[in-house]
Amino acid sequence: MFENWVVILAVATSIAVGLGLGWMLRGRNCVGAPHRAELERLRSELRMAVGLQADKDARIATLEADLEAERTGYVRFEHERCAARMPQRQFG
Repeated sequence: MFENWVVILAVATSIAVGLGLGWMLRGRNCVGAPHRAELERLRSELRMAVGLQADKDARIATLEADLEAERTGYVRFEHERCAARMPQRQFG
């Protein structure tokens, strides 16, 4: 009579232990939402990278225009060279 109870109790205990361990392991591996400070830091890094990319693109455009002017013999004045460096509006 007690043999069935012992088996049922052993199975119930093993299920409870398995669920408890699974819950603990899952909780340990869960990654929480990033903190606001980290989000702001990443956003500022993105803005800086986009700005550096725009500066690089403007510099490349200026150098290409200078190279083209050198090939054709056209003399570019300083205000023409600075126009390529002026920031352009970005939409989006």
